Amino acid sequence: KRQGLKTGVIICTRGENGGLASMETRMQEAEKGAKILGLAYFQQLDFPDAGVEANTANLERLIPLVRACAPKIVITIHPDDRHPDHRAVSQLADKTVFVAGLKKHAADNTTWCPRQFFYFSLDPGTNQKRPDIIVDISEVWEEKKKALEAHASQAITAPIEIWAQSLGMLGHCAYGEGLYLKQPLKISAIERL
Repeated sequence: KRQGLKTGVIICTRGENGGLASMETRMQEAEKGAKILGLAYFQQLDFPDAGVEANTANLERLIPLVRACAPKIVITIHPDDRHPDHRAVSQLADKTVFVAGLKKHAADNTTWCPRQFFYFSLDPGTNQKRPDIIVDISEVWEEKKKALEAHASQAITAPIEIWAQSLGMLGHCAYGEGLYLKQPLKISAIERL
């Protein structure tokens, strides 16, 4: 965002089955976190919490949302995450990006494809792969931390901070965000790395 890019998030559930807070609280937390991040686009869908499936009905709901944004970069949860909903969302994102790119889903009969598709990991316990890329997030860590703290019922700030610090150690910075490549990284000039 600080580089002039628009950012957006689609959350697939309302967190109603987590047991740590009500659905209304979880939705308010998500909205507060989105405001802190200054997202240009935010959608919170009502897929069943603890029951997300990578099926055609969910795909058809996501396609118009993704096509309307036509993001240049897509980042979603790693397919090896521990949470079954996260794994399903990863599969659904992969399939949605492909199908949404087909002419059939465009008002102007054009194709669309993001320049890059990345995964991020929420669970180093089940995804023990080393990230392909470490993004130095040290300058924006405090903003990210405030957005995490908006999700107070989830008590996620401390473990994510530890994870960001360990990724930072890998990337020789204070805080890092690990990204995993879905396909080879495309760059136009090596000096931009």
